[in-house]
Amino acid sequence: MAEVKKESPTLQELQQPVQKPVKLTKWKAIHNATLPAEGSGAFNNVHLAILDLAVPWFVQRMIPFKTGWKTYWFLFALFFVPLTIGYWIITSRFGPRKNERTKLPNRPLSEYYTIKDRDLAAKYEGKKMPMQVFHDAYFEGKIDFNGDVLDVMEQRHDWSLFELTPENFRYVLFNLIPDVIFHTQKQDEDQIRDNYDRGDDFYSWFLGPRMIYTSGVIRDINREETLEELQDNKLNMVCEKLDLQPGDRMLDIGCGWGTLIAHAAKNYGADVTGVTVAQTGAAFAERRLRENGVPESQGRVLCMDYREIPNKKGYYNKISCLEMAEHVGLRRYSTFLKELYDLLDDDGVLVFQVAGLRKQWQFEDLIWGIFMNKYVFPGADASKNLGWVIEQLEGAGFEVKSIDVLGVHYSATIWQWYKNWLSNRDKVVAKYGERWFRIWAYFLAYSVIVARQGSSSVFQITLHKNLNAFDRCGQIPTHAATQAPVRREIKPVESHREFWPEMYGGAGAAAAKPVAASVPAPAASKPAATAASAEPTLSAASTAALGGLSAAAAAPKPAQNAFATSDAAYESKLDDTFDPTPISAQNAFAPKARAETDFAAAVVPDEVKAVAAEPIVPVVPKVEDAEGAEVKGSAI
Repeated sequence: MAEVKKESPTLQELQQPVQKPVKLTKWKAIHNATLPAEGSGAFNNVHLAILDLAVPWFVQRMIPFKTGWKTYWFLFALFFVPLTIGYWIITSRFGPRKNERTKLPNRPLSEYYTIKDRDLAAKYEGKKMPMQVFHDAYFEGKIDFNGDVLDVMEQRHDWSLFELTPENFRYVLFNLIPDVIFHTQKQDEDQIRDNYDRGDDFYSWFLGPRMIYTSGVIRDINREETLEELQDNKLNMVCEKLDLQPGDRMLDIGCGWGTLIAHAAKNYGADVTGVTVAQTGAAFAERRLRENGVPESQGRVLCMDYREIPNKKGYYNKISCLEMAEHVGLRRYSTFLKELYDLLDDDGVLVFQVAGLRKQWQFEDLIWGIFMNKYVFPGADASKNLGWVIEQLEGAGFEVKSIDVLGVHYSATIWQWYKNWLSNRDKVVAKYGERWFRIWAYFLAYSVIVARQGSSSVFQITLHKNLNAFDRCGQIPTHAATQAPVRREIKPVESHREFWPEMYGGAGAAAAKPVAASVPAPAASKPAATAASAEPTLSAASTAALGGLSAAAAAPKPAQNAFATSDAAYESKLDDTFDPTPISAQNAFAPKARAETDFAAAVVPDEVKAVAAEPIVPVVPKVEDAEGAEVKGSAI
């Protein structure tokens, strides 16, 4: 049967936009989207600038008498705020969606929520309402979701509007902007303590026994990992990226309830110092250290602002800062990073984890960000895109070793928080009231979505000082991406036999010098000879050029990179065959046998092996009820 030749697409066909259907995922590790629609991001700074500059000019020309530049700038100042607000409102209301790949079902709004307030119903019955109006009404009990909050929020594009409202602008102008401009130490202390000192029980009802308020890490996308597994994965990953050794002086800025420092001291033998401005959190962290057998001589918690950390220049050789920098503020961001630089030893390592927004934002992202600043993290105004963060870090003198974007991992983590929160509803309402329960239910449900779809993400960045003398090669074993196992059979793009035929007695060998000697391969690992892979004989010149290849092949080899060829490939003189199986070095964070941490022993430094000879013990064991079932989200 003749083969039917498929014609290549024409240039005109290639230039036509392709609207592929949206893929609905079914991963067990996350809460999958049911309506992954795009919103509007139709904002243009050039258009806004032209509007703000042109309108005062036109108004000035309409004045019947002669005017000058002072009049123009007066009119500019007069019109700037209303023109800007009007432009933002119009573009957010009427701007097109980024694409129409996801078709909205256009179901009746009554399927999604019930309006209980008479005045609100009179205004919005049968009409979509802005998301800000909706969530404020929900917090006040004027609206109820018809079903699970997260499930209904997944359909939000079908029942809500992502347009900026007067209340959004009021908050930005009179709260957010002043906070960004001033951002004093007292402001940080007041806002953070009001937030984090609300009560350990409040946070334990969604954070669970580990009491970690930062993203966990997914290890297996084909099953739903528990919250404790996600957080233990993250603790292990941070400690391995820091390359923690016994006796290392580790500083954790924004240590929260102290789980990371307790984990590092208990399992890696590090000397740990935690810093937090939250008073109840500091007391909790101190107890956690002692309960895990960490003496005061090895672990301590300082209840102070980061500005007050005793500045022993270069004292700490390992520093972690996980999702604390958002509270620093834009105005002091570079100063804060320079303080980190001074605290870090010249040969030290920093793991810096920070939440941020995407650069190509949609209006939904802005509305969510304003909500977060108002209700959840007041003063956390330093959430920027990844490029901005890297620029600040490099400007402070750091060099980036690796970056992991953990947004979808955060989504999985918050999904577990959300389920814990719902399971503890009665406790929350009894002590803190219905309003607080609703605010956090909405926050957690929406954050599951926002982190999964990329509106907000979290970046885990491993850094060191950008100095000539820094041992970069010594950091390779803890650079997980370079240790990733190869999962396919790999064939070289260029054959050594064809590239150097004279070395293998192939075409062109006649022009080579007479063969003087051959290089024997070690008998122990030499593959059986075949017609295709018989041992080649090399010319004297080739033998001299390859020098000690024989000795090198015979010598014991250290653990190879997972991307390197196997010993057999080396010992067959760069033959075309390639063994894709990693020799001994695996992905530093791949699921291998090492008790609960599951880290590959091959990439763990010898000093750490000595400490980690026993399985890593969780800082907090599982909490079980009388029947032996694990209890999640229980108070500590």
